[in-house]
Amino acid sequence: MLQILEKLYDTDDIVIAYELVKLSSIQLSLGDGTAVESISRIDDIFSRYYGLHADLVFPYLQYLRREVEKFSMKALQ
Repeated sequence: MLQILEKLYDTDDIVIAYELVKLSSIQLSLGDGTAVESISRIDDIFSRYYGLHADLVFPYLQYLRREVEKFSMKALQ
């Protein structure tokens, strides 16, 4: 689905970010480390669209950032 949307929209479009939210939620539930890449991309897109207000507009972003930190901590161990 993501590949189809990337053909229809710019790769940094907000539509892509919302689709990545779904994908990263699945990746996190499976313990898939590639969630870090998806979340980083989500963070970049939301920050570009909403600037400093990204956390207010999309509070779930804070949770995703914490999950990235958890993956980073596990990788260091």
